[in-house]
Amino acid sequence: MKKIDFSKIIGYFNLYSEDGVSIKALRDWKVLFFCSVFLFASLLAVDFCFFLAHNKVNETAPGALIGKSAASLNRRDLNDVLKELDAKERNFENILSAPEMRDPSL
Repeated sequence: MKKIDFSKIIGYFNLYSEDGVSIKALRDWKVLFFCSVFLFASLLAVDFCFFLAHNKVNETAPGALIGKSAASLNRRDLNDVLKELDAKERNFENILSAPEMRDPSL
């Protein structure tokens, strides 16, 4: 049974490990760190852009929607919508009260 030499494994994670091996741990740690920083900064920039775009939409939309909806709402249109909803509700109740279908293959 072969024993595992943990000193070689732990030595790889040492930032200043340059024991003649072709693997340069300091370079690898620097690459990982700078890639992580670049990824974090780019995601932060994208999130900031989305926030600014969403914030502009929310500032203009609520006031405009309230004014237009209040001016365009009338009783006849509201009654038409309520009649359609009642018809759909009756149709749904009829479907629920229909006789149960059985599978003839059973």
